[in-house]
Amino acid sequence: MKIEDFIKTIQGLSDNTRRAYEQTLWQLDSFIKTDEPTANDIQKFLNTFNASTLHRHKAGVKAYWEYRFKGTEWPFNRRSFMAPRQILPRYVN
Repeated sequence: MKIEDFIKTIQGLSDNTRRAYEQTLWQLDSFIKTDEPTANDIQKFLNTFNASTLHRHKAGVKAYWEYRFKGTEWPFNRRSFMAPRQILPRYVN
C-alpha cells in the first residue's frame, strides 16, 4: 500500500485525524496478504471493529480507496457492514 504517499496528499484535516487514518491503514496493510486491498479484504477488515470505532476506520479506508483507485466507485453502501450490537442496560430490581 502507498500509505505515506496518501498521507502527504491529505489536506484540510486535523493532525489527529491524519494520524488516525494512518494508523487504520497500517492495520489494514498488516491484515491483507497482497499489495493493495480488495473489496473483500476491506469488508473482512472493517467487520472486525465494533460500532464505536467502525465509522472512523471506514472513513480512513474510504479516503485511501478514493485516492488509490481514482474513478472507481466505493463498492459498499451504508448497510455493507455488520450492524452494530446494541448493548441494552440491565436493570437490577
